[in-house]
Amino acid sequence: MKKSQILKTALALGLVVATESDVASAAAVYSKDGTTLNINGRIRARFSNGDAKVTLGAAGNGDSTLKNNARFGVDGQTKVNDNLTAFFYAQWDTSDGNDRDSFKSRDQYVGADFGQFGKLTAGRYLSPVYNVLSGTDVHFDFTGNHLGDANRRGGQFKYTFTASGFEANIAYQTAIDGINVASSEKRKFDVDSGYSASVGYTFDNVVFGPLALKLGYEYLKGQANDDLVSLKNSQYDNLGVFAAGITWGTYASGPYAALSFSKSDYDTIEKKDDYKLEAFESVFGYGFENGLYADVGYVWQQFSPEDLKTNKKLSTGGIQAVAGWKLTPNFVVDVESYFNLSSDGKTSREATEDDKGYYKAAYSNGEKAVSVNAVYFL
Repeated sequence: MKKSQILKTALALGLVVATESDVASAAAVYSKDGTTLNINGRIRARFSNGDAKVTLGAAGNGDSTLKNNARFGVDGQTKVNDNLTAFFYAQWDTSDGNDRDSFKSRDQYVGADFGQFGKLTAGRYLSPVYNVLSGTDVHFDFTGNHLGDANRRGGQFKYTFTASGFEANIAYQTAIDGINVASSEKRKFDVDSGYSASVGYTFDNVVFGPLALKLGYEYLKGQANDDLVSLKNSQYDNLGVFAAGITWGTYASGPYAALSFSKSDYDTIEKKDDYKLEAFESVFGYGFENGLYADVGYVWQQFSPEDLKTNKKLSTGGIQAVAGWKLTPNFVVDVESYFNLSSDGKTSREATEDDKGYYKAAYSNGEKAVSVNAVYFL
């Protein structure tokens, strides 16, 4: 297969995946003597209705609105010798004229690829736990919001090994301040150290496509909180996340099915606020050769506080449905929707009246959210 054909195939398979896959849809700028330089990213226009305001943002008091956003980055590699290739990747959310007036870092890392002996990566990226759960995070808007820790973090070292369908990832987290780890962005976590790992195996060509089974675990230890400054900056003591995922087929290319489950255990500095967060997402769809695709799935999340005297158990669940068309390998349009079936708590999605709770549900009561996307990939 020629290089241009490989690039087109990668674009077609990863086009509508709103995750790390932007690295696959890169445009070559330079290639010579084992050194390559690419640009990557996407430009998106999204029109959403008023019910989508809590999740996606809206103008005024829940009015329909059109918003644009973009990502831009660079990546490349250099072959050092037959057994070693150095690589790098960087991407930013750009200033969009709506909600962001400056560039914000997404992924930034450097690494060394040792071929059959694995790959070492250092920098900012999603942890191996997300790798387990990524099978259902295939939309621009309405999946990936319920699951466990899916936040990008700096200060990570990761080793990856793949062989004959088997993949293993082991990562070590160094100290970092003020990260987001929960569904409520108002709560921060000052991390002392941590680790995460994932394992998976992919069976080739099971009836209609590859079948992948994955498991993962992550643990983050909080910094010592022995002074008022630390207590003010961090609300968590430690965090543990278990994740499991199954994918069958290739998204938007024939039949596709994916299931993701996560269970997160949050220990807070004030022990009375300790809680667990369980989540489930599913996607069942089909992609046609002409670029048309559609899918549907059930998503669910449950907040279980340890102290039921001052807090209460809350849950939310609903149906997501998507229909789209890949007009070219670089351009896609789709319609995404979310129909809330049940949701405990207030429409504000907060567990407490003072709007300072540890839990923020993924979607609101009675929400019938719809968004229309037009996206161009570099």
